[in-house]
Amino acid sequence: MSTQLEYFKEYKAKLASTIGQEEADNQTTSAVFIVNCAVNDFAINYYGLGNVVGHPDGTTIEQYEEFVLQRLREFIQGLVELGARRIAVSGVPLFGCCLNVITLYSSDPANALVTRTCNETLNSVGSDYNAKVQEALNTMQSSLANQGLKLAYFDTYTPMLNILQNPANYGKLQNPGTQVLTTSISYFLFVCLFVGFDVINKGCCGTGLLEQAVLCNPLSAICSDRSKYEFFDSVHLTEAASSVIAGANIAAINSITN
Repeated sequence: MSTQLEYFKEYKAKLASTIGQEEADNQTTSAVFIVNCAVNDFAINYYGLGNVVGHPDGTTIEQYEEFVLQRLREFIQGLVELGARRIAVSGVPLFGCCLNVITLYSSDPANALVTRTCNETLNSVGSDYNAKVQEALNTMQSSLANQGLKLAYFDTYTPMLNILQNPANYGKLQNPGTQVLTTSISYFLFVCLFVGFDVINKGCCGTGLLEQAVLCNPLSAICSDRSKYEFFDSVHLTEAASSVIAGANIAAINSITN
């Protein structure tokens, strides 16, 4: 994260050389920054693939949460010092329900391959960390408000939990087409063409259990309708699921852009 701040310093210098320092500063002040971090820190760096026991050096999860949180505070402070004033900070998602986590972290092979229930240990860690993030943001907002700082919490955890609990209630509104209809009939058809999520425990790509990133490629089998899936691969959400999360955070983004 410190390297990213260095890259941003370099970018600002190049921008100033092109459009002038004052305009570069104005662009930084008016820009919206979205900070997303910490999922891999917990799911991979702390626990290690498949290990939900703890960290080998004895560091507790509470201590590690504070370590990650301190890096986040320092990063936000660094952005502020470089002129950022509108910052949205994403909490961690419901990563105990990520498909590769279910596959790799299940002690029961039947759950890894068939039942596919979420890892509640990791979900609990995510919930606890997110609460601490929100508390930290409130504290920073209070202390830095006199500098014109606007901080917002971008919630990815709750929308994913909502999808998990009621998948048919979330999804994509399909385009009803270009037919000329009365307002009332058009509205009726628009509602009827809503597509909820049919599949939330397997990805659209490949087996849906483990493939991700480059393992999803032109040679991979793909589901026929990705809008019915929450996940495209074993980690990354589909456009339909991402739209649900974005929609749930419109108010948060508006709070720092207005």
